[in-house]
Amino acid sequence: MPADLHASLSRIVSQGLVSATCAHSPVEAVESLLALQGQLVSAIPWAIGVRCPGSTRAQVEEAFARGELVRSWPMRGTVHVTSARDHHWLRRVLRHRRASERRAIELGLVDAVVERAAAASYAVLETAPQGVSRAELIEAWQGAGIEVISSASSEAGLRRRHLMMRLHLDGFLTSGPVRAGEHLLIDARSLPQAPGVAKGEAGHEEALALLAARYAWGHGPIDAADLARWTGLTVTEARRA
Repeated sequence: MPADLHASLSRIVSQGLVSATCAHSPVEAVESLLALQGQLVSAIPWAIGVRCPGSTRAQVEEAFARGELVRSWPMRGTVHVTSARDHHWLRRVLRHRRASERRAIELGLVDAVVERAAAASYAVLETAPQGVSRAELIEAWQGAGIEVISSASSEAGLRRRHLMMRLHLDGFLTSGPVRAGEHLLIDARSLPQAPGVAKGEAGHEEALALLAARYAWGHGPIDAADLARWTGLTVTEARRA
């Protein structure tokens, strides 16, 4: 068998797309991959369901409603679904590679503004602990005097998007339960924490090695360049991991 075909077939097996490696629950399907791309909300149940035969859209949505699955930006500025257990761990392991943070600062989203937005978010979530929509959250920001405009084509629209991303990346918020086809925003502070794994902390190198092992388990065979592309790590960091 040609090497490239063998690698492709091996990756199909690793990704849980055959009966021998399929998952028994939506959470298991996501954790086997560590993170599953989730930009298109309507595609998430399909991406999970194909790896968990017999599961339904309702069961996937129940996993989000129970707080077992969340949707966020843990890496590369790309929306992914992870388990609640992996959310803070993954975003903290990779937080030093956040190019999007530089753009946020250019848009005036300094730490003080992000913290004000977080406080406004928590205030509205106290009245709706099950989660709020994006529009409801933006209204809360505006009520707190934080300048955001809903036009996606304007720089203010970019400011709104980057503020939303910063609140996820910094661990203030994440997206969870589904309502009317939208993942509601929830307080991320209750999710399992992951101290000591960020760059410069004692457990960072070990966490990178675990990240590489879990990526290989769900996507292998892989090499350092594959890991670097998937995570946003440098090739040197990926090779060491």
